[in-house]
Amino acid sequence: MTDLATDIGFQVQSAMVQADDYLQTQKTTIDFAKHKKSTEQQIEEKAKEFEAVFLTEMLKPMFENIETNGIFGGGHAEKVYRSMMVKEYGDIITEAGGIGIAEIVKKEMIEMQARIDHQKYNNVPNNGVAAAETSIERYNAAQKLNVIETQQETADESTVE
Repeated sequence: MTDLATDIGFQVQSAMVQADDYLQTQKTTIDFAKHKKSTEQQIEEKAKEFEAVFLTEMLKPMFENIETNGIFGGGHAEKVYRSMMVKEYGDIITEAGGIGIAEIVKKEMIEMQARIDHQKYNNVPNNGVAAAETSIERYNAAQKLNVIETQQETADESTVE
């Protein structure tokens, strides 16, 4: 009888551990999904802000040399108003779809965040080695591609002659 009770006790304990593991996995998945959604929204906002600032800086030189005449033109207030107006132009252009910088920045930021999340949720040490190895691998792949393209161009030139 004691063997049966021990066996049942072990099975119950094993089932509880499995259930706890399952619940922990589900909680991590839910936490990750919530984190991912809020992070993507934040990334999109920051990417748009970046594009707006970029556009503002590109528009500034266009408005710097415009002369103001008349009773209400010129002075310190004009400079302040003009800088605010240029900032609003940058914001409006970005909200209307921009020039594509926000999408590129957003994509890069999401990829960076995915690497960080992978490290965080898979208990990978964040020592920068993985990122450095990836950069080195990309650089080496680009160098190999350049060598292959150069070899192909040389072969094509020798075939033409």
